[in-house]
Amino acid sequence: GIIMAAKNGNIWIGSVTGEFLDKYDGKSISRYTIREGLPHHVIQNIIEDRDGNMWFGTKGGVTKYDGRYFTNYSKKNGLIDDNVLYQVEDTKGNLWFGTLSGLSKFDGKVFTNYEIESDENVPVFSLLEDHQGTIWIGTFTMGVYSFDGITFTHYDPTHSVSHKMISGIVQD
Repeated sequence: GIIMAAKNGNIWIGSVTGEFLDKYDGKSISRYTIREGLPHHVIQNIIEDRDGNMWFGTKGGVTKYDGRYFTNYSKKNGLIDDNVLYQVEDTKGNLWFGTLSGLSKFDGKVFTNYEIESDENVPVFSLLEDHQGTIWIGTFTMGVYSFDGITFTHYDPTHSVSHKMISGIVQD
């Protein structure tokens, strides 16, 4: 499962087995399901943006929760793929979504999609914006890429990274 502490003190708990999305406010637990507005019952990741909105990556797209309402985004809205595996907010306030089919950037209005050049689909498992503003991309089958806003650079797993499946990236 996924556990995330929001700035306001709420604890969000999501289940990758598709059982629940819970919010603990310090006193009680509220449960959210498709009935309350989630696009899918499997929660794969949770982040909070700079405005305090919660974002939930699901197998049915991504959902923004403003504290009252869910707003769902999917391929119909321009997302590259509905299966959102990872997400990060950059220093400019853009949201980046790693999916089974590649990468989407959302500026709050429009999605810009990026397919990583490859002979096969490149699922994006992890994302990081470094101190210089470069987006680092960990993939399921192709190791690590960096993206400077124009060009993708591949760090071949046979030469620089010990494994092709990258599930997390951090900068110290």
